[in-house]
Amino acid sequence: MITNKKRRVLSKVALALILLLAGFLSIFNIWNEGYSNGFYTASVKSMLTSWKNFFFVSLDPGRWVTVDKPPVSLWVQAAFAKVFGFYGWSILLPECLAAVATVAIIYHIVKRHFGNVAGLVSALVLALSPIFIVVSKTNNTDSVLILFMTLAAWAMMVAADKGQLRWLLLSAVFLGIAYNAKTLEAFLILSALYVDLTPASERPYVDNSITNSELELALGYNGIQRIIGQSMNSGPQESRSDFTSQPGNTADFEAPISDSADAPNADGSNPPQIPGDDQTDGNSGNTIASTTQQPPFDEEDGSFRGGRDGSNIR
Repeated sequence: MITNKKRRVLSKVALALILLLAGFLSIFNIWNEGYSNGFYTASVKSMLTSWKNFFFVSLDPGRWVTVDKPPVSLWVQAAFAKVFGFYGWSILLPECLAAVATVAIIYHIVKRHFGNVAGLVSALVLALSPIFIVVSKTNNTDSVLILFMTLAAWAMMVAADKGQLRWLLLSAVFLGIAYNAKTLEAFLILSALYVDLTPASERPYVDNSITNSELELALGYNGIQRIIGQSMNSGPQESRSDFTSQPGNTADFEAPISDSADAPNADGSNPPQIPGDDQTDGNSGNTIASTTQQPPFDEEDGSFRGGRDGSNIR
């Protein structure tokens, strides 16, 4: 018989193994990844030249222009490069460690409400997600963004459980740090937090779910049922019947029939009109750029392109 003490030990061992796996998948071979995104690598090298460049996240040593992202993630990368030297792996390492920390936080979030086994499974699934691994091996700011968004969700859950303002403020702090990693992408989580923290009795019923759950909607109706082709009726039946029986609702709606004169002919004449031409993208009519942006950092000779006088900056 397994005692509670043994369960706790096994749980810690399992979590440690999952974190080691996440670390291995994220860190392995980063020494062969080069400098990854040369745009941000140039900024990190510039930040090492002076404290002003570090503070303002200057793209070039002359402080002519900053990068297009807030400073938090690049500050961390520059700090690692200062300690370990300016190498490709030293710039990528903090992003890898942020990914491992995210796996640990996911475990604690899920365990809090669904138990230890569910927490371990969630952590393992995240650690093995291909896109999660790939993103952690770049010096883009996504790994740090995801870490602090996850911390914000964790602090918000604790605030809801304990009803303490300090946890709510801590969640806001984490979300603010996430914003300073990649701006408005951090706020994508706000709508989910707002809906989830609103009592079910004070919000509309979640359509296409039986248990009034956003998770069921995401994983069920919009998840596995899309794959296997099942459908389901959901929601309080009296509410659905009242709604569909009212004039003007979807039950009484009839789609308009388009004029047959606009339809393509069988012989191929009168083809449908497609927006855009050879100068546009065919979807929105937007002009397609014919040039590509070159990164300002040359990995071969370690120089910056495009100084104020157009010369390379060594």
